[in-house]
Amino acid sequence: MLKLQNKTTNEIIDFENIRYLQIYFGGMLDTIIYEFAIAKQNPSPASFDEARNLFVNDFVKNWNTYATKTGYSALPSTEMLDQEPTPPLSTNKSIQNTLTKIQKEISKILGELTKNEQCIFIQSCIESLTEIKNNRNSQKNIQKSRTVGNGEGSLYYSEAKKSWFYQYVYNGNRKTLKQKKNESVKDFKARVTSTKSKLNTGTYIEKTYDTLHDILINHIQQKFEDGVIEQVSYKRNMESLEQLKSCGKGFMNKPVQDIKVSDIVASKKTIRKKYSQSCIDKMWGLLRKGFHLAYSRRQIPFNIMDDEALAKPLSEKEKKVVEALTIQEQRRLETILDNEEKDHPYADIAKFQLNTAMRIGEVLARSKDDIDFEKANIHIHNTLTKDKNDKTILGKHTKTYNKKTGIDLGERYLPMNTLSRKILQKQLSSKITNIHNLIFWDYEKNTFVSRGEVNSWLDRINNKYKITPKSLSSHVLRHTRITRWKEIGIDHKVIQYWAGHVEGSNITNDTYFSLQEEFLQKEAAKLEQA
Repeated sequence: MLKLQNKTTNEIIDFENIRYLQIYFGGMLDTIIYEFAIAKQNPSPASFDEARNLFVNDFVKNWNTYATKTGYSALPSTEMLDQEPTPPLSTNKSIQNTLTKIQKEISKILGELTKNEQCIFIQSCIESLTEIKNNRNSQKNIQKSRTVGNGEGSLYYSEAKKSWFYQYVYNGNRKTLKQKKNESVKDFKARVTSTKSKLNTGTYIEKTYDTLHDILINHIQQKFEDGVIEQVSYKRNMESLEQLKSCGKGFMNKPVQDIKVSDIVASKKTIRKKYSQSCIDKMWGLLRKGFHLAYSRRQIPFNIMDDEALAKPLSEKEKKVVEALTIQEQRRLETILDNEEKDHPYADIAKFQLNTAMRIGEVLARSKDDIDFEKANIHIHNTLTKDKNDKTILGKHTKTYNKKTGIDLGERYLPMNTLSRKILQKQLSSKITNIHNLIFWDYEKNTFVSRGEVNSWLDRINNKYKITPKSLSSHVLRHTRITRWKEIGIDHKVIQYWAGHVEGSNITNDTYFSLQEEFLQKEAAKLEQA
């Protein structure tokens, strides 16, 4: 405990804490004490307690030096020191006069400090005393703050700003609710009551300006950085986000708290006309994710996507049905690939896919290391894909790789028949010199064969030779082989495995079986045997 003695009166005052110094100095700010300590001490004090002790010791030393010159006797009594410094100065002339004298004494006491110390301490000290006295004098014109209750915050009126205020704590931060211009006291207090209720029930939502677009783009980026999605999924998600933005009637760039059900409903008509169902499925999935994130982060009070008016729309675009080639169309194509187009670099690619039913990306990703002539099988474990910048890259897995489980359900071994063996032997008889040892490679451009170029070539030869009135693409070739497997009676689960479909998926039946007329007639004949 520090003791302060007035040498004129021999009065001894105990200084237990800085509150008593605040009595003497009219509410001395802690920052002034710290600035003084920094000016007096090098290095700077490590803590406020150290700064306070330095300040008090210096004050005691200088008081004892100069007290006899001023003859103070009207110091605050010991009883006064036990009270909080709350009474307005204007109602206590004795304290006011004493503080005025001490304000002058401060300048004298610190007169022997260096000029630098004076600049830092004296000016801030006197300014703070003046400010504190003015604040205390104005307290009679400010209605006293009152506690709302149970630590809920404080409600008060400021005469200086002519407004009501409500202060409360949310997530460890102090917040202030201010009466709006032209808002009645009754309406303001109703807002305060509503805020208190929401805080107590856990339904309080803090104002945010985060847009739905910002929430989603950060979510997609974070999933990519966390390794949850591959580059191709990142690219696909970003494309879906841009599609939403293009027909979102501006709601994607609104603060998520301001988006209404009607905003999204208004965009559904454009979405239905402009996009296929597969695109809409991805777009709607993103919308649901965005509002779910906002709700889970307490940015919105409820998820508006749960509204019945926001059921996923159905595309007005006619669904493209990929039909397999008939047996006659398939034979015509095979004849053209073996004769008129046999020297084209894509001819063997088309024949190989038509024979194996691989996805085109899987065909173009096969390397000589995947071929086992002794066991007569082809290892399918990866595919060509795109990075987030739309550049073709050699993937590490197949299309159906599950990143969460680390299991690649599309990895498989496909049996090699006479035709696929012949095609592979022909390709491997040429010198494989590309960096990935891929069987099919564009040596002119020294890069991967483009699946887009293969499809363009198939479309050109179909127009030239009139192979089928339907479209011709690499997907049609895969579809055709899977249909042929079904027609000759290969077990469904075997087809599912060879095609690289996830077990239990309906896609093999729903998408890839095109029952031909000849097959149906053959099956109908079995009715006679029943």
